[in-house]
Amino acid sequence: MPSKYSLNYRRALLLAILFFGLFNLAHAQEIPNGDGDLLWERSIYPRFVNDAKFHPINGNIIAAVNHEIWEIDPKDGHTIRVFEGETGIEFNGWIDISSDGNYIILSNGGGTNIKLYGYNEGKIIKYINMGPWSTVDFFPNSSNILFHQARILYVYDVLNDKIVRESDYLSSSAAFMRTKLSKDGKYIAIGTAYETSGTEYSYHMELWDAETLTKIRDFGE
Repeated sequence: MPSKYSLNYRRALLLAILFFGLFNLAHAQEIPNGDGDLLWERSIYPRFVNDAKFHPINGNIIAAVNHEIWEIDPKDGHTIRVFEGETGIEFNGWIDISSDGNYIILSNGGGTNIKLYGYNEGKIIKYINMGPWSTVDFFPNSSNILFHQARILYVYDVLNDKIVRESDYLSSSAAFMRTKLSKDGKYIAIGTAYETSGTEYSYHMELWDAETLTKIRDFGE
């Protein structure tokens, strides 16, 4: 079960995402500093948001809300629709949206599959049975995705159901924690844990090449 702190953190993170995303959407409108910065808020208690992204075409918020995906109007925060099909997420999950806006990919840490949603259909259109994973990202071609298991990175073509490439295994004393693909699809920012002794770990920030799936450099702990 997640701690009260972790749940509060997720709620605070969502508000931060909403604020900065809406700032970028309102290109010509300057949001003043001070007490008026909060545009809107709404309670979804006892639910909480696992992850949220802005749709690249229409700017709507696509949020993984426990076992559902909600499409939310960024202007006033009301729910436009709830997608069909349960996410399977309880406490940890991440989503990404293809650059053409047609697909939503959903990961569930510790789960048994990745779910591909059709945005227009508003429902699950494919299950990708690849075992446990964590963060997931679309490449710019709107077909390939990046995800990882504990010690291996995968590039997977979700539309053609095949692994395009994969990295070598990390040593048994290391594990990928989180990944983030650059917008141009060339680089991967990775948080990696290295076991130092027993249950002690050191946590590193690394830069990897997304084409070769090899490490470029380690930025240290």
